[in-house]
Amino acid sequence: MGISESRFNMWRAVAAIIHADDVVKPHEINFILENTKTLPLSAEQMDILTRDLDAAGNIEEFYARITSPRDKEDFFHLARAIA
Repeated sequence: MGISESRFNMWRAVAAIIHADDVVKPHEINFILENTKTLPLSAEQMDILTRDLDAAGNIEEFYARITSPRDKEDFFHLARAIA
């Protein structure tokens, strides 16, 4: 089943942030893994998010797919925490 598309794209956008400076640090990957380990991600969502940790995605594209105001708010909170 997985999490909602809005929430999933929020996490994809957060994952894309770690690539913004072209230097992915272990603590940035750990931050995402720790915060997503209890989420009911589908196998497909987990595969996609794992690939997103390895390769930069488009933050603007993922953010545009976030439809929930709560997910948008959480995105900015997590983005600040990672930065």
